[in-house]
Amino acid sequence: MSLGLSFFIGLAGPELSKEERRWLTQYGAAGVILYKRNIQSFAQLRELQKQVQQCAVNGKTEQPVLFAIDLEGGSVAELPSHSFRVFPSPLDYLKSNPHQTLYEFGLDQGTYLRQLGFHINFAPCLDVCTLSSNTLIRDRVLGVTLGEICERARHLIRGYHDSGIMVTAKHFPGHGSTETDSHFALPIDSRSWDDIVRESLPPFRVAQELGVDFLMTAHVLYPKVDRSLPATLSYEILTQKARRELGIGSFILADDLDMGALKDFGGPLERSLKFIAAGGDFLMFAHRSSPPFEELEFLQSHISLEDYRRLKVLQSSLLLKKVLLANEMPFP
Repeated sequence: MSLGLSFFIGLAGPELSKEERRWLTQYGAAGVILYKRNIQSFAQLRELQKQVQQCAVNGKTEQPVLFAIDLEGGSVAELPSHSFRVFPSPLDYLKSNPHQTLYEFGLDQGTYLRQLGFHINFAPCLDVCTLSSNTLIRDRVLGVTLGEICERARHLIRGYHDSGIMVTAKHFPGHGSTETDSHFALPIDSRSWDDIVRESLPPFRVAQELGVDFLMTAHVLYPKVDRSLPATLSYEILTQKARRELGIGSFILADDLDMGALKDFGGPLERSLKFIAAGGDFLMFAHRSSPPFEELEFLQSHISLEDYRRLKVLQSSLLLKKVLLANEMPFP
């Protein structure tokens, strides 16, 4: 088994580099996330996807790669506006289409992404924003009240799934009661677990009921739940709370492990191991100039036998999803 199949990686530019080809050929990947820096036109996008798949499928693992993108709409939209459709935020969509639900939004957006060769959307954002000073989340929420968010999440996820796109609920267990931007520093949420369950988790429960594919972790410290580690690195949150208490069955995906919120919790090597040991399933390094070779080698040397076996099962489960997706729409 290649531990490379437990990674989502970003690419440096619009063409594969020599190092990226080597990674994909030798180790494969669970998925590749693409950003505006990687996309210039439809023809170029398809050629890039084709090259990625050729390296992966003809490589040692012989496994196809899933293509992912961040396309919530509005401020979070990683398709260049000069060549591709522009989607409003979910809230702006509802303002402009008062007689529709987010089902239509999700179906339209997801169908478009599948036509572009994507398999996963890193959406929706299911955070409940309780602080107006939260500039990271406040413009990305699905509603103001908890009831609105839950109802709209149900419609949106159904729309995505009916389009054939895989869905990612984020940021677990809730990023809306913080002020700090986790891209740069560590946010702290001082609520108790009972308060988090009541105020932030209902949308994630809806997502689980609908069989959401991935759950993306929040790089947030919840000191009344785990006083020393943020959710992404916390065994208490990912295993004890998410898996055992809440019964969450989605793949647990780390938000980008290079983000500033994690800088005080060891280097990227240690963070990778902590995430897996905490119960995480798939690692993500999205903005590197070259693939995370050192992190992979470190994991191969330090991962426990129990976690190795767990990741092997998870990789097999994701492979089944890849096969089903390929049957519906052949990979590039």
